[in-house]
Amino acid sequence: ARKDIPNPSATLLPAALKLRASSDPDKEADDIENAVRQVLKEGYRTTDIMPNDGRTGDFKAVGCSGMGLAIADRV
Repeated sequence: ARKDIPNPSATLLPAALKLRASSDPDKEADDIENAVRQVLKEGYRTTDIMPNDGRTGDFKAVGCSGMGLAIADRV
């Protein structure tokens, strides 16, 4: 607890699915999914999804809050 480790995508992507299940939320769900996709494409990783095979040079290590802010900035 309070280690700022988990990736918030695990919470955000199911929220996008819930939006799709409601009346007409496709744009909002797309915005969330595209933001998560973009942040991952840019190389942002929390420690729980950081590769452990020595390829860390291609990735930007951030905490849960940093990942959440990066995603929020792209929504």
